[in-house]
Amino acid sequence: MKRLMTSAIMALSVATASPSMAFQPESDQTIKLMIADWSSMAIDTEILNIILSTYGYKVEKVVADDTARYPGFEAGDLTIALETWQTTQNEVFAASLATGKILDMGELGPHAKEDWWYPA
Repeated sequence: MKRLMTSAIMALSVATASPSMAFQPESDQTIKLMIADWSSMAIDTEILNIILSTYGYKVEKVVADDTARYPGFEAGDLTIALETWQTTQNEVFAASLATGKILDMGELGPHAKEDWWYPA
């Protein structure tokens, strides 16, 4: 957690230290960032929101259920989601990717372990 907070602070300081006035956004379209109900995605999304907003992009955070993201991308209701749970979303992700309407930008980095945990 300490490492994540340090990374977040560094990203924010780089983003806010840059002269946004000298930068012209490539598009005036609103970037719709998906936000879900787990903390790492909320943090990552907020960091990207701050960076994009600092550089003059119009940004909207859209709360979406994990399974609604791919139809949302295909319909244009979402622009970016920074994480997905591969163990539960791999089939719908692959199907959506096959439509050519979404782009896989690669791995974010953290690898979660999904399992059942209970006290011994």
